[in-house]
Amino acid sequence: MPTHDRPRVLVVEDEPDMNNLLADVLRAFDFQPVQAADGREALDRLGEQRPDAVILDLMLPGMSGYELCRRLKTSGETAPIPVLILTALDRETDRRTAYEAGADDYMTKPFAPETLIERLRACLREARRARP
Repeated sequence: MPTHDRPRVLVVEDEPDMNNLLADVLRAFDFQPVQAADGREALDRLGEQRPDAVILDLMLPGMSGYELCRRLKTSGETAPIPVLILTALDRETDRRTAYEAGADDYMTKPFAPETLIERLRACLREARRARP
């Protein structure tokens, strides 16, 4: 779990209104959001400060959310960080591909903020248990 007071969550979402809404929801539940609009910016943010979790959209400009998730989960430094997918894609093949890329959880939009926070907390608990 975090070494700081509030868990830091990287939000990777290209729609500015949704990105800001997610940041507001996280703040309301005592999380510290770090925002990125695409995969490249997310990688830059990861280099600046390690988040405790990532909320990731799949449909991003440039690098897809699938590719970003794969990169996170195959790097020794970032592999332990839980990735919660939050996307409008609702097909079973989308879910399967996300889980194959290493996603820890998958939710579709629209979403209930309380449900998002519950699932995010569950991802953080599981990541804490998995640490040696």
